[in-house]
Amino acid sequence: MFDKTAARALAAALALLALLPAAQAACKYKRLGSIPLEWRGTAPILHGTINGTPVDVLVDTGAAHNTISATLADKLHLALGHTDAGTFGVGGTSALYRTRIDQLTLGKFEWDRVPMRVLDKQAKDDLDVIIGADFLFQHDVEMTRDALTFYEPSDCADASLAYWSPDASVLETTHPADDDKHVHVTVSVNGRPVTAMVDSGASHSLLDLPAARAIGFDPAHYQGPVGTVGGIGAHDVSEWLYRLDTLTIAGHDYRHVPMHVADLWGNLAQDTHVADADASNKGRPHMMLGGEFLKARHVLFAESQHRLYFTFTNGTDHDMSMDAVVRAAAAQAPAASR
Repeated sequence: MFDKTAARALAAALALLALLPAAQAACKYKRLGSIPLEWRGTAPILHGTINGTPVDVLVDTGAAHNTISATLADKLHLALGHTDAGTFGVGGTSALYRTRIDQLTLGKFEWDRVPMRVLDKQAKDDLDVIIGADFLFQHDVEMTRDALTFYEPSDCADASLAYWSPDASVLETTHPADDDKHVHVTVSVNGRPVTAMVDSGASHSLLDLPAARAIGFDPAHYQGPVGTVGGIGAHDVSEWLYRLDTLTIAGHDYRHVPMHVADLWGNLAQDTHVADADASNKGRPHMMLGGEFLKARHVLFAESQHRLYFTFTNGTDHDMSMDAVVRAAAAQAPAASR
């Protein structure tokens, strides 16, 4: 017996499939320009000038704003203005000032009369200039091994913007607030969903201590931390090395992943004199996907679609281990329990 309902559904599906290539063809992805990028370890660096003085600039998707260190501001004789605000990050809070530079150049790009925030302490002591999320994500941004490239889409809708590969992985992205351009994605740690911030300013990926405790990590079972995490705040934060059972990103499972654990926001409540630490940390990410994650991948922050596209730079998958030292240490770490 001929099923008219099924026939109509099939016809509609075929019509939709016919429209998809046309939608893809209508998409225009305009390349606005590119800046040469250098990786210093796992830190993405641009070379530029401020008022004619050569500077190395950290591309930091984990920083909210463009900042310059107080040390460099003093060296360049920049006038500072007070603000009523501070800023926060790993390690607590930091005093915040403002200044304006006459000219900033990055590659072939040039800006005049650029407002900058000034911090007493930068996250990277050897890098005095940071460009942050509010600057970077005015457009779609592609990050590769050798360039930072900006794009503007037209009529792309849901068309894939991963022009370099039809097999790119995709993650949906969100921002914590309308005026907060930090990029958050959802990953899975030992089967538990975790909100992660994509943070190119972090040298390696980090799992927040409360999230690690939820999957069985207990720092009391370890002889001691493996180091400290520096940030913009006054506090250095202890970190431990822990081996996850599974880290799932965009449907791909990474097994026995060495992961650094730190109390990312533990000092924030103390510095802001907030009694309820849980309330103070509400909305903060539970994980950072850091520089080692980004360096190994061709990444497109497609702000226009609220998506993150990525492929591995060598075209194949590999583990998430940080380096040979971390792998060796991770072999001695107890496995996480579900």
